[in-house]
Amino acid sequence: MNWIVSAWNKWLFDEYKFLGAEAVGAFRVFYCLAMFLVGFNSYSSISRYAPELYNPKRSLAIWFDLPSPIFFQLLDYFILLCLILLLFGFRAKWTSLILGLALIIGNSFLYSFDKISHGNLLTTFIPLVMAFSNWGARFSIERSDKQEVEYWPVSLMSFIIGFGMFTAGVFKVVGGWLNPSYQAIKFHVFKSFLNLREGLFTGVVVEMGTPVLWEVMDYVIVIFEIGFLLVVFNRKWFQGWIVAAIFFHIGVLLVLDISFSKNVVVYFLFLNWAFILGTMRYSQFLSFLTKGFNYPTMVVFILAIFAIKYFFGSPYLMSHLPFDKAGNSSILFGLALLVIFGSWFQIFYERRTPKNVSL
Repeated sequence: MNWIVSAWNKWLFDEYKFLGAEAVGAFRVFYCLAMFLVGFNSYSSISRYAPELYNPKRSLAIWFDLPSPIFFQLLDYFILLCLILLLFGFRAKWTSLILGLALIIGNSFLYSFDKISHGNLLTTFIPLVMAFSNWGARFSIERSDKQEVEYWPVSLMSFIIGFGMFTAGVFKVVGGWLNPSYQAIKFHVFKSFLNLREGLFTGVVVEMGTPVLWEVMDYVIVIFEIGFLLVVFNRKWFQGWIVAAIFFHIGVLLVLDISFSKNVVVYFLFLNWAFILGTMRYSQFLSFLTKGFNYPTMVVFILAIFAIKYFFGSPYLMSHLPFDKAGNSSILFGLALLVIFGSWFQIFYERRTPKNVSL
């Protein structure tokens, strides 16, 4: 029994020990900036839904009647305030927990109309879990004497992602996804095509493939999703699965016009931060950014974001750009690919470059 406890503790506290205080702090800044880029669901939009459709199940909303539109307007502003405070590193631990709770409350009411956005689930877990990682130690408005990082929250996030993917794969199996009498992926592609919900390559994919190929793709997807939980206990394998997931989401966007860009925000936690902070000079950018992290700047930023929200309805950059869904998602996907391929080229170059040996 002791070896089980020992193996568990080794995985929980040591397996994902690849980030330092600088990388964790940089991810906090990236998470907040990305949320301002792609945004969270605007809960004020709930007031436009028909009240008759409100049907809360297994969430906090089950204890409450549908609140007034003013409540959801205030909730949006409150979440924006928490994101700004977290961006500047103000009381990072408590701000993270309050932000996560506010997102849970908003999602509980939003999902009570029977439409669940999976990307929002992962971005909600990030502040709740990473609050305990000391991600406010660097690039923060407040100086912290404690620079050590707690790695168990990173391990826990890997498990949350792996378990979520695992359940998706299991429910596909239980729901008949692998039934050889029809091909599930083919059905969804043709359904998307007939509903005029076309990605860039929907028409091309519709005209290709044999039943055997479609069936193989069905099995590959299920194995990939179920395998996510199995590789959680090995960091390198899990990072490889994360890279595969990014390519998978790009394919889904191009074929089915379904964006999982918010998932990519969470996946960045497990990408190569040594490359990001080093080769991409992200650390210098953050150091420059941190010099502007002071209380007057934070107040001005709050007033500016609130003004944009009030006058334009949305403070998120992507909502004001004249791009389609693929175009709006291309920034995060493109940045992820830059890190992935840049890291591969860096590793390849370092292996091919002979090291100087002093005699």
